[in-house]
Amino acid sequence: MTSTYDFYSCYQKSGQPFAEWKAELCEKLRHCAFTTSALHRRPQDRALRDMYAIGANSNKVRQALLKEQDPDLETTEKITQLAERLEEDVRHFSAPNNHNDYSVAKLHNRQRHQKQPDHNSFKKDNYKACETCGSNKHLRSKCKYREFICNFCKRSGHLERICRQRNEKQNSTKHITTIFKLNNLDRIEQLNNYSCTVPLKVNDHDIDFELDTGTFNTIISIYDWYKLGSPTIHPSQLELKCYSGARIKIKGECYVTVQYQNKNFQLLMIIVNGKSEPLLGLKWINILQLDLNSLIHTRIPIEHHINKAYDLGHCTKVQAHIQLKSDAIPKFFKPRPIPFAYLTGVKEEIERNVNAGILERIDASPWAAPIVPIKKPNGKIRICGDFKVTINAQILVDQHPIPSIDELLSRLNNGEKFTKLDLSDAYLQVELDEQSKSLVVINTPLGLFRYNRMPFGISNAPAIFQRIIDQVIAGISNSIAYLDDILITGKNEEEHLQTLEMVLKRLSEFGFTYNPEKCLFFQDEVSYLGFIIDKNGKRPDPSRVEAIIHMPAPKNVKEIEAFIGKINYYGKFISNFSHKCKPLNELRKKNTRWVWTKECQSSFECLLHEISKTTTLVHCDHRLPLILATDASNYGLGAVLLHRYSDGSEKPIAHASKTLKNTERNYSQIEKEALSIIFGIKKFHQYLAGRTFELVTDHKPLLSIFNPTKGIPVTTANRLQRWAIYLMGYNYSIRYKPTKLHGNADALSRLRIPYNNSFIDSDAIQINYIQQHLIEQWPLKPEEIAKATTNDDILKQVRHFTLTNWPSSFSKSTNPK
Repeated sequence: MTSTYDFYSCYQKSGQPFAEWKAELCEKLRHCAFTTSALHRRPQDRALRDMYAIGANSNKVRQALLKEQDPDLETTEKITQLAERLEEDVRHFSAPNNHNDYSVAKLHNRQRHQKQPDHNSFKKDNYKACETCGSNKHLRSKCKYREFICNFCKRSGHLERICRQRNEKQNSTKHITTIFKLNNLDRIEQLNNYSCTVPLKVNDHDIDFELDTGTFNTIISIYDWYKLGSPTIHPSQLELKCYSGARIKIKGECYVTVQYQNKNFQLLMIIVNGKSEPLLGLKWINILQLDLNSLIHTRIPIEHHINKAYDLGHCTKVQAHIQLKSDAIPKFFKPRPIPFAYLTGVKEEIERNVNAGILERIDASPWAAPIVPIKKPNGKIRICGDFKVTINAQILVDQHPIPSIDELLSRLNNGEKFTKLDLSDAYLQVELDEQSKSLVVINTPLGLFRYNRMPFGISNAPAIFQRIIDQVIAGISNSIAYLDDILITGKNEEEHLQTLEMVLKRLSEFGFTYNPEKCLFFQDEVSYLGFIIDKNGKRPDPSRVEAIIHMPAPKNVKEIEAFIGKINYYGKFISNFSHKCKPLNELRKKNTRWVWTKECQSSFECLLHEISKTTTLVHCDHRLPLILATDASNYGLGAVLLHRYSDGSEKPIAHASKTLKNTERNYSQIEKEALSIIFGIKKFHQYLAGRTFELVTDHKPLLSIFNPTKGIPVTTANRLQRWAIYLMGYNYSIRYKPTKLHGNADALSRLRIPYNNSFIDSDAIQINYIQQHLIEQWPLKPEEIAKATTNDDILKQVRHFTLTNWPSSFSKSTNPK
């Protein structure tokens, strides 16, 4: 439209030669798209549409039309009519007596005694108006509509337009005359296509209302009323109609509590039958003092972009490259056995990935990694290649830095509101180069497949993706990215919106898409990398210290010891620590009767408050060594994520604990200790994935079972084998620490925190039973061990004593040589 307007507005200037004017016209004509326009086959519509923009006497209308790329005639006419009406409303609200900027509707109540308009505009004859059709051209006895049935009262003998019941009903009906108010018309062309939603908390439930300035009352459906807890309904005297004139059935009205900007309002809401979107009317808009201009200018562009963001993206500007070491040796593994229950899901997932271009079937390859099927919460199967056994150990480390939280947040200056974008399956949106595709091959029950996109499980994937996402947002201020999480802000909403549009445009140029269900737009605060970010700065996410804050009071000496062990670890952060611990330490003395006094309770609550308030949860810094300390008791698990500083001190990043389920309490102690490691790994996966970290435990046997540099012992219990395989996806070392020095994790495991299954999603972590090559390496069969045992004299006696009772002493002949 802009190019067309420029062409038709290009008049010959005074003194300009014809040849020069012709060249200027031809240049402008080249951009008008006369042959590719949507209207190129309808020249009359095209001419009429162009004339609306060229001949309009309103600059606002012309600006609105010129913002369209190539609208059809119908869209152009709608925009013109809407712009004309909005300009009229602006003039109305500019009147001197206008006292309310947000008065966007007027309510009229026409009473019965008001004069009714004539039904006919023609001159009356001598006849009395016909009581059947209202005409005064004939008598009722000669009216052709005498046998017609009224559409309103369903009685015969008259038409609906003169039905007395209808007119009496209308005389007492409230009618709404809509008047719109906007500060400018910059975005009026978008109002036709997109609705504007306003999230509000009603009776402690989140409801997304559609902004409707043509409705005086706020309206919800009966289904949403049930969601609000079915508050008491009172009869309503209102009558509602839609634009077509059809009546809307009203269930009633009720008062609800609305929370907005830290204030509570008791407001009236109308409930209607049937299914419909909640509508936010003028009465609530005025009481809540909503900024209509801000809502329209921010939310409409967001909805516009969200509608385009559902499919998996494909980054075509940059390709990922996997560089191997010079001495790398190809490794080929057979496909692992797949549980029968998973086979159908695995085949469907492979076919889906092939159709999406993620996987490609090949006939032969020197590289092949087995797959690990994982059952997702929705019941579908996700396949992952176990690249730890093939290329991970032979990849050159990518040195691209992953930014720390302090580095990222330092770029967000004076932000008022925040938008968080989450890319969907981020790694799979990145194309691999041809050389790298030959390295990421998986061996499946259906044969060999290579990845065309960068798969999960590649050790260099985080650094590669961070380099790409840094290119995406390069030069865009007030935007940061940590892997697939992008955070955007601005000193005001206009700047915020500009930044958001720039980031979304850049993502689109690269070919990335994001997951709209996980995105947050224009929020007062957001959770980002373990911190709550708002306009005042950052603070630890309360969920990270929840395990400490909700510690129950100890019930015995063992629990007192556990609690003291926990707070001793962070005692240097608490002033007068010894004095505050004194009542609790008294209970730890020998021969002291257990009595939980008021002083003990006061001391416990004081220490609990101090440790939750003063424990320094440091920022996660990728330049510092990362430590995961875990421990298990008979009824709970504990985990602490820490940093080690140059002076040797360790400071916590986050705490977590979990009460064991009844089945888990039946585990052996080594299995409980191993479960605490798995719990900590899963709880802090966001911090540990792609990082090298140190695993600390006070259970020595786990050092050999979970040692990442040694193979899994073939005699290990099945459950421990599965967990050892799961840990192969992480890069860690393991260290033993005596229990007396392990108080930080030990205390969280011994204090009974209420069970919360959100820490571990068991369905999402199921893995394949065991690697095929391990099965083939069993040294002996059970039958061979049983036969050798029966042939050994000493072992026969050991078996006999085990089944009966062991004697108090042995003969010398029984002792093994």
